[in-house]
Amino acid sequence: MNAPTTIHQGIELSANASFGAGFSVRGNLAINDNTFDQFIEYVPDWANWGETLPIDTVNRAGNFITGSPKNLANLRLTYDHDMLGVTGHLFHAGRQYIDNSNSAETSIDPYTIVNLRGSLKLGYWLQGAAMTLFVQVNNLFDTEYETGGYIDAYPLFLPAAKRNLYAGIRASL
Repeated sequence: MNAPTTIHQGIELSANASFGAGFSVRGNLAINDNTFDQFIEYVPDWANWGETLPIDTVNRAGNFITGSPKNLANLRLTYDHDMLGVTGHLFHAGRQYIDNSNSAETSIDPYTIVNLRGSLKLGYWLQGAAMTLFVQVNNLFDTEYETGGYIDAYPLFLPAAKRNLYAGIRASL
């Protein structure tokens, strides 16, 4: 079902600075207010189900919209010089809800994760293609958190990947 009117407002700040010798920092912060302005939800009353299914109405005006965290933040610190590159990435997501009730039981707790990436430029190989070897570790500190969820008689949450690593070779022509 759709809400007749919603409010989507907020502010985003971003910054980027270079410090010479290959060091730079980039970041952004978004503070959002995504709420229902008008919304009456029709909720089945499963506890009193008999020959017919009673329906309750719940006014959700003012509640946060499902899946919209109130705040998001990114911070990247990078060293990139000659053949070597290293980037640390800090990501934060605020509380988000998996249904319209805005209850703590049906919400994903705020979380912060750190990713780390290293790269080595191998120079020009294979008919002039620039080759770069990279390794990335996601969720460096093995933080346990959820990325989504849904309601099926009770809340079910989708866990995020544990610490994981991948590597590759990139060729640029």
